[in-house]
Amino acid sequence: MSILYDSIMQIQIVLSLLRDCAGPFVITLLIMAGFIFILRKVNPPILLQLNKQHGLLLFYIAIGWFVVRSLFWGYYAYEASISRPPGSFRMNGAAHAIQAAGQWRFPQLQALAKTHWLIPENKGPGFSKPMPSDGFARMQDGAIEAERFRRSLYNNDTNQLIYLVKEIIGFKESVAPILEAPYGFDRFDISDKTLTQALKDGVSLQSGLDSFQAFAGAWYGLWEENPVDHEWSQTEQYSPPYKIQQENITLYIHALQYAWIGDGFGWNLVISPETPDSNTFILGSVYHVRDQKPSQVYLHRPHVGVAIDGNLIWITAGEVFFEEAYLERSPQQYSITGFFYEWQNGQMNRKGDGFQAVYSRESKNRVPWRRLSLQQE
Repeated sequence: MSILYDSIMQIQIVLSLLRDCAGPFVITLLIMAGFIFILRKVNPPILLQLNKQHGLLLFYIAIGWFVVRSLFWGYYAYEASISRPPGSFRMNGAAHAIQAAGQWRFPQLQALAKTHWLIPENKGPGFSKPMPSDGFARMQDGAIEAERFRRSLYNNDTNQLIYLVKEIIGFKESVAPILEAPYGFDRFDISDKTLTQALKDGVSLQSGLDSFQAFAGAWYGLWEENPVDHEWSQTEQYSPPYKIQQENITLYIHALQYAWIGDGFGWNLVISPETPDSNTFILGSVYHVRDQKPSQVYLHRPHVGVAIDGNLIWITAGEVFFEEAYLERSPQQYSITGFFYEWQNGQMNRKGDGFQAVYSRESKNRVPWRRLSLQQE
């Protein structure tokens, strides 16, 4: 599989180089040179009589321009694709190559760098699930939407954050007594104050990195009665952070993790809003697809996250998920415990029962999905 992927990638690189460098200018010059060579053999009118040297001149100019552009193309492709551990050199190389490719009018190189090198596809033995061809753009759009959602939690109505935090703490206290060991909430040490502070002021970069990396790899479980396979990539850290901007929102991405979640794909991100050295926050972006096809997106859900001692709390516009990794066990496991909510008359209320899904490294031994019957307070 890896050899086949490498061969396809090499063919794609060569074709992209030819399409970018053998552009209209080069092709036009070659056609003109060929036209001159043909005219020399058919006795053209005196005004069209050009000698061999004219044709060779156009031919050499075309080849020379193609070679010059190919050299620059190859340099930027190398800078973008060079294999290095996740970090500043690879990120700077890919980001710079994308910018330079735009200046040199290399659209194919831009697409390669964005799709394969800036945000790696993670194909091969380490990561086998698909990423869409427009993944780079999806990641950016999703991050912006998630940031809008984060700001809406406390910018539009200060009571919204108060109600949200109260309901999250209330759910934790209600469900803790009925959760069976070893899938309890012992490691979610949160209070109204600490959770509000984390949502308003963010978390440390290292806390976000540690939380993402705890979930890296392949996982197998059940959602209700349906088998679901998750796969989380290794965390990519960028220094300096990568800047994205849309309308009035600017984000700097310090780290991200790509994931396939059975019925869709998405990213976990650690970002700083507005300036690269401002507080860091956790955002998430999930795109749900039909028939496990990344091109058939039908729903996008932005998330806001909080890292708690290597675990995560994710908040969407209608759900809250507590995600806890148990890496010391054999096989390793992680649990998703959560609830649905809705807003009614300015109040936030839990909707229906809670739930818990447990995923493990073993595909043949899936832990049953559990419904948590809770009494509304």
